[in-house]
Amino acid sequence: MAVPKRKVSPANTRKRRSQWLSGAKPPNLVPITVDGKTKLVPRELLRHFHRG
Repeated sequence: MAVPKRKVSPANTRKRRSQWLSGAKPPNLVPITVDGKTKLVPRELLRHFHRG
């Protein structure tokens, strides 16, 4: 296992963490109608709702 040679400064730690969190994005929601009701569903799950 890799072991750091020295302690990372708080500023560098916070900079790294802020970059990691900025990559998260909310899901792309699309309105669909299921049984007469309109629902918001992530675009990736549309195929699940349109199956027979």
